[in-house]
Amino acid sequence: MNVVRWALGLAISLLGGCGLPAEVPCFSIQARLVEASPDDWNLRLIQSSERSKSAGGAIVVVAVVDTGVDENHPLLRGKLLPLLDRVGEDRYSFGGRPYDYTGMDGNGHGTHVSGIVGAIVGRSGVMILPVKSIPNSGVGDDRAIASGLRSAVDWRDQNMPGRRVRVINLSVGGKTRSRELQDAIDYALSHDVLLVVSAGNDGIGVSYPASSPGVVAVAATNRRDQLSSYSNHGPELSLAAPGGDNDDPVDSTWPTYLTASDLRKGNSEVHQSQGMIGTSMAAPHVTGVAALLFADAPHLSARQVKARLESWTTDLGPIGPDPYFGTGRLNEALSLAKVGHDASE
Repeated sequence: MNVVRWALGLAISLLGGCGLPAEVPCFSIQARLVEASPDDWNLRLIQSSERSKSAGGAIVVVAVVDTGVDENHPLLRGKLLPLLDRVGEDRYSFGGRPYDYTGMDGNGHGTHVSGIVGAIVGRSGVMILPVKSIPNSGVGDDRAIASGLRSAVDWRDQNMPGRRVRVINLSVGGKTRSRELQDAIDYALSHDVLLVVSAGNDGIGVSYPASSPGVVAVAATNRRDQLSSYSNHGPELSLAAPGGDNDDPVDSTWPTYLTASDLRKGNSEVHQSQGMIGTSMAAPHVTGVAALLFADAPHLSARQVKARLESWTTDLGPIGPDPYFGTGRLNEALSLAKVGHDASE
């Protein structure tokens, strides 16, 4: 039986289809590379403030289960814990030259996602645990992703054994349920870990695993607070967050070396930042704010933080929850201002 495959990052735009044989089940969320812009419209839109970027609050660990991270990126310095690698050997050959991305982010997607989390949490006590479950191709199987989820849940700080992962960002999606991946999702939820998942970029119903009960499913909006043209939607949505659109990229960190994605697209220069669009970019905005909520109120459960995120949004579309924006667009200022209130269950 074929292992279910999950494609993310630049799978369609840079690989030409899923890059897998037709008989292999393949699913894509196509976060797309666009020209970078220094405009932090996404942070302004959610009312991200200097308050959340100052030191203080409890130490909170966020796991990003993705393609890895550039551990030497200057904008991520001091925010990263040692990478957990669930891929192993990860090589790529281009123009007759071999590239070794073992233990690195050879795709760029994971570094971009981690940078968004880092921009939200600033100089707070939030730390990012990168978990590499997807190789440079942007195509991973459900076993590696499930292993990454379980590894994140089971991770403990060697210096402080009681410290654990409170939030996991999973910017990956497909159309077919996987028993192995679902078991890992249930494992995370049963261990009081908040799971934030991108809704998908097909312009149709919410993809799996964002459609799983108990997770925070995130749609994407553009600069004008409209649903992004590609964003999936449906009753499973929790809320929306900035993911950009064709002329509104989300700028974030990019590996400081040539990735396989750069090579496939013909880029020959190294850039420290890059613009991308996708629900993959929307999810880490929510992950970052969730981490700040845990930092301000470490006694809260994952269910309570989920309820806060969904309750204190900027309502868009029809009044009240709807299948396009969920309860509304993420509002960092409102969420943190309300942190002292009683939690909803």
